[in-house]
Amino acid sequence: MLLGAQALKHRFGTKTVGSTRAYHASKSTPVMWALMSAQYEGAAALLAAGARLDICNCRGWRAEDFVKGLSIPGFLQQGLEGDPSECKRVACLALSDADVFQV
Repeated sequence: MLLGAQALKHRFGTKTVGSTRAYHASKSTPVMWALMSAQYEGAAALLAAGARLDICNCRGWRAEDFVKGLSIPGFLQQGLEGDPSECKRVACLALSDADVFQV
């Protein structure tokens, strides 16, 4: 119900981060969510793992539509254009820098 209220808010002119996410929530992929929230390393890892870019959400948007007109890192632009090589490099660097917790 909260998502519905936020989506209506977005549709009728009051656009916020929360209303945008609610408006596009249905059928959004993990890559779309990562791009909407500017989690570029996460998006790079998903692209490096072979995430599909041809899927549309309920509004007919694909992943690349969420960053149109925005300044995004080059590795991500390349990944969205179909070349995941730099996304793989960034994902590996992010993993190597991560604190690893083992049980």
